[in-house]
Amino acid sequence: FNIDPTRTNLIWCKTRTYIGQTTSLISLTCICYALLDQLFLSCQKEKYRRLSQLKRTKFITLIIILFWFIYHLPFYILAQHVNNGNNTFICNIYAIYEFNKYFSYIHQPIIAGIIPILFIIITGTLIYQNISLLRKNRRRDRAQRNLTTMIVVQTIFIIIQSVPYGFYSMYLSITSYEYKSIYRQDIELVILNLVSILYYFSHCFSFLIYYISSVTYRQQTKQLLIKIFTHHTNIIIS
Repeated sequence: FNIDPTRTNLIWCKTRTYIGQTTSLISLTCICYALLDQLFLSCQKEKYRRLSQLKRTKFITLIIILFWFIYHLPFYILAQHVNNGNNTFICNIYAIYEFNKYFSYIHQPIIAGIIPILFIIITGTLIYQNISLLRKNRRRDRAQRNLTTMIVVQTIFIIIQSVPYGFYSMYLSITSYEYKSIYRQDIELVILNLVSILYYFSHCFSFLIYYISSVTYRQQTKQLLIKIFTHHTNIIIS
C-alpha cells in the first residue's frame, strides 16, 4: 500500500534506524556476554568463577548499552530521505559514500557478523570442554547435556540468522546508487523484510530457544513463575 512513515517523517526515519541498529547489537552483545559468564562458571579455578558476579554483570550490561547507543549516533545523524528516482523518498543511511563503505565492508560483515559469530563458537567450545571435565556425578552430567544443548541450539540460530542479513545488507549498500525500477524495489523490500525477521528472531526468542532446548531451564522457569504468582496472590490476600 506504499504506507511507510519513515518516508514522510524524517524524525521517525532517524529514530527507527538508530533504535533498530542499536538494540540489535545490544542484544547480540548481551548473548555473547552471557556465554562468557557461563564460561567463567564452568571453569575449575575459583579465581575465574569469582568473575561471575551479579553486581559485575549489571555494570557490564550498562556499559554495553551505553557503548552501542554512543557508537550508533552517526546512524541517527546520517539517516535521511533520499529520492529513489521515482518521485518518492526512502529512508536511507547510504547517501554518504564514506559511511556507505564503512557500513558495507566493516560494520555489517565484521562488527555485526564475523566477530560475534566467532566469539560464540569459540566460547561455546570452551564451555563444552570445561563441562566435560566435570563428570563426577549424574547431576553434573545432566547439567552438561542441558548446557551443551542450549549453546549448540543458540549458536546455530545466530549463525543462520546473521549470515543472510549480512550478505543482503552488503548487496543493498553496493547497489544503492543504481537506478532501480519500482518492481525491483518491491522485490528487494520483500527480501529485506524476510531476512530482517530472520535476523531479529533469535534476539526476540532467546527465552523460547532456552525453554525448548533445556529441561532444567523449563523446570527453573516453572518454579520462578509459581514463586512470583504465589507471592502476588499473598499480597492481594493480605
